[in-house]
Amino acid sequence: MNKSPSVLGEACTHKTNRNIRNTLGVKISRDISEIYLAKETLDNSSFYSTLPVYIHELLHQFGGDSSTTFHSMLFEMNRIILENRKEICEYAKQW
Repeated sequence: MNKSPSVLGEACTHKTNRNIRNTLGVKISRDISEIYLAKETLDNSSFYSTLPVYIHELLHQFGGDSSTTFHSMLFEMNRIILENRKEICEYAKQW
């Protein structure tokens, strides 16, 4: 994907009718078929800039950028990342 320099990722989603919830009880409203990342984000030193872009795109299973549910899941993502920063640092070393 390389549509625009300002676009670092894109999730291809479609509405789902399945009644699936995550471990926090939040309904998953969209299925994700593919995630695209701009090639500029994928180099040897890009782990800490690529990870949030990828997770941001995964969170579109809860709605679009302006939805309340999407924003609450962004908050949870940040909480989980902070709680697991030691493990994430190990992944960064392997990147």
